[in-house]
Amino acid sequence: MESITIFDPRVLEWLHNSNQIMFIDDSKEIYVYTWFMAYRTQRAFYDLYVGHHKRPGSLEASWDEFQDFIRPFDGFRKTCVSVIEKAVSRFLSEHSFNYDSPKVKFYYEEDEKYAKNGVLNIVPVFSGYEGHIIVERLLVQSQIGYYRRCLKNQKNLTWGQYVTFLKRSPESMQVIVTAFCDALSHLDFKSAWKEKVNE
Repeated sequence: MESITIFDPRVLEWLHNSNQIMFIDDSKEIYVYTWFMAYRTQRAFYDLYVGHHKRPGSLEASWDEFQDFIRPFDGFRKTCVSVIEKAVSRFLSEHSFNYDSPKVKFYYEEDEKYAKNGVLNIVPVFSGYEGHIIVERLLVQSQIGYYRRCLKNQKNLTWGQYVTFLKRSPESMQVIVTAFCDALSHLDFKSAWKEKVNE
């Protein structure tokens, strides 16, 4: 029997057509999330295996040199996608969404040293809708988690009533998105890389 993973686009297509889930319509917002995952997974690899660590087996290269080196290799891009999927799957299996999270920052002062004129040089990771699919899958899980939380106070709340409530309550949907962003910020790409390297 064919297996269907949580990243299968057919699952999301069905959810879109069902009109029983909320999605982000702003393509620019989705781009921010996919860009963040692409950058963080490359930074994790760079921090683990490249940089200027001066340890056996490590390469020594600046961030830009590293980017120039990996840019031609489609295999590295595909591996990055696999690592991101591993990090997301591990988060979903080991952690919970934080619906009390404050607004999340995706760009920190430490990232400035890798930027030129405020712009970070990164190799595109996602092909087509790969990144979009991962973003939406994690967002769906955030909505499911929030529904379970609502059930503690409203035991008879149906999923349909919940979706109707979200459509009428932008504030509640923002809580879900903020929890999703918090989850993104806690994805453990370094552990995912170590697992991938040891496969």
